[in-house]
Amino acid sequence: MSDYATIQLNTVVNVFDPGGLGTFCVLPPDDKSGDVVIVCISGFRGGTKNGMTRLRGILRNRLRSAYGVNPDNIFHRSWNINHSNDPLFFPLVNDLVREINRRTLNPSYLAIIGHSFGGWAACRLSKVTKKTPNFIGLVDPVFGISNTLMNPRDVPRGSVITNWFQNNTVSIPMS
Repeated sequence: MSDYATIQLNTVVNVFDPGGLGTFCVLPPDDKSGDVVIVCISGFRGGTKNGMTRLRGILRNRLRSAYGVNPDNIFHRSWNINHSNDPLFFPLVNDLVREINRRTLNPSYLAIIGHSFGGWAACRLSKVTKKTPNFIGLVDPVFGISNTLMNPRDVPRGSVITNWFQNNTVSIPMS
């Protein structure tokens, strides 16, 4: 995963599309700013300089200038802020919910994007947000230390769910 970066702004924002992987984040045309919240969740040993922090920076710059989105509402967090280097823990979803609620209690648009263990956290987070996420982006999601722990609590909830890279992909039938 070398680059999260091609963004073209009109009504669709394409991110992480080095090989035609598709649309990563869709902003509806009638929601140009409002209380847009985008969460970028890094995975195991993600640290503070990684693909998710770079994605956050790109989205902040482009969405602020094109749509007037508050850059503080586009934020990065670790999959488990207290134990990001320990694969024996589960995603710390309460921390992620608290960070969303700190920005707004009623987002007009909610996107959750996670890489590796951050993808697992994104799935779990999507199940407990007050608003059904408009977009879930999973980049090489990993579900636990053996990557076989996926259970019904891990199936994401969202209007658009996109997954890249894993063979044991999350497949959600569209209703």
